[in-house]
Amino acid sequence: MRLGFHYHSTFKHTPEGIWVPGYIGVFMDALSQQTDSLIVYLEEQQHPESVEEDYLLKGDNITLVNLGPKSTFYKRLLFPASIINKMRQTVLTLDALLLRSPSPLSPHIFNAFHKQVPVFNLLVGNYKNGISGLAQPPLRKLAIATLIYYYQWLQNRMVSRAHIIVNSGELYDDNVKRALSTTLVKTTTLSKDSFFNRTDTCSGTEIHLLYTGRINFQKGLRELIDAVAAIQSSKPIHIDIVGWEEPGTFSYIDALKAQAKSLGFESRLHFHGKKQIGPELNTYYQQADIYVIPSYHEGFPRTIWEAMANSLPVIATTVGSIPHFLTHKKNVFLIEPKQTNQLVQAIECLLTDATLRQQMIEGGQQMAKETTLEYQTEKLLDAIKLNLY
Repeated sequence: MRLGFHYHSTFKHTPEGIWVPGYIGVFMDALSQQTDSLIVYLEEQQHPESVEEDYLLKGDNITLVNLGPKSTFYKRLLFPASIINKMRQTVLTLDALLLRSPSPLSPHIFNAFHKQVPVFNLLVGNYKNGISGLAQPPLRKLAIATLIYYYQWLQNRMVSRAHIIVNSGELYDDNVKRALSTTLVKTTTLSKDSFFNRTDTCSGTEIHLLYTGRINFQKGLRELIDAVAAIQSSKPIHIDIVGWEEPGTFSYIDALKAQAKSLGFESRLHFHGKKQIGPELNTYYQQADIYVIPSYHEGFPRTIWEAMANSLPVIATTVGSIPHFLTHKKNVFLIEPKQTNQLVQAIECLLTDATLRQQMIEGGQQMAKETTLEYQTEKLLDAIKLNLY
């Protein structure tokens, strides 16, 4: 199969090859291993200081089509013609085109090509879920919300004419009656070689809670700091945050540091920056005691699978597909979002109940073993092949 793939991830070109964000890079390499050729349509990163492009694509059957310098969300959403034209020649040679969405160009690409080439959509989230938590002035927030609702209207029209793949039960329920067909596939960064085995955690002289991913208030990090500051423990509890914040005028990291300082907690809050998927990132999972992701909203965060593969008990909120895929106290400890008291109770419970920790570690690893790139990519490609015309 000659497959095309588009998402709004950026790339950097060096003498070594093509660099992309790790989470999308391992996915593209997995696609390339199960296709004859993979043509990827990406925009070029214009900021040399960017740390997102940290993964070197390995597939020798991957061809890059440069869509030009990455422009703003509203330009891609409202003025897509020039980018569509850059895709036209190669798209018409494809057996199928896969669009990862939401992404501002996806509906326009679909409209331009779906009558000539089979176009499939991989839905991994919903822009609307993030509107309430935007840290923006009121007028700017209104403008962003307007664009997002316009995009959602375009996406719904696209889905109604498409065969789609979704990565969460929530997205499945939202779209199953709208799309021509809907297949549930778990998005992941795990390969069959990604696993680290241990039977228990929390045995050292200090406790380390880990969060990995984007840094903003919607990830529940303020509640995490409040919770740890309130816990009375015989061992010092540290919070390790591995990730990055989006560039802008507001610094979530500075705000979280100020919050921790006001609680007398600043010496136990550690920001480690963004780490490359694989051995570098896994080091932090393997040195941690509990993984915590108290988000306000999610689809299903791939970081949960990473934590489980590295034998960490996981605390997560009942949002998106997390409660759809996972079971409370079997392979995850579930709490409601924005509930600091529940977060306190969950941490204290896992610190004191070794039997529960071990049960969750074992259950989580078993779930992760069913969620490797090799298996899930095969399932995705089978859904595409089934609906080729």
